[in-house]
Amino acid sequence: MAGLQAAYYAVSGAMPLVAYPLFERITGPKREPWLVKTVGLITVAIAWVLARDPANRHPQTRSRPFGDQIRRLTAAYDEHGYGPLRPEPS
Repeated sequence: MAGLQAAYYAVSGAMPLVAYPLFERITGPKREPWLVKTVGLITVAIAWVLARDPANRHPQTRSRPFGDQIRRLTAAYDEHGYGPLRPEPS
């Protein structure tokens, strides 16, 4: 079951990151795109952790990989020119 959940989280989390206009057409316009993308990254990180240990054999080791994955995804997102994950100045 965790494998299916991981797949769902991976797809739903990645959608605003890789196809934001399509994401908005499906879900409606958003006031804070940076926040939507940040939540998408966190959702992808959760998917990665679930996929890594779908049987939950080592629950005590999930928090560190989760934090590491969020750090990696955020850095990769900024590095590849998708823009910073922070609000634009008013």
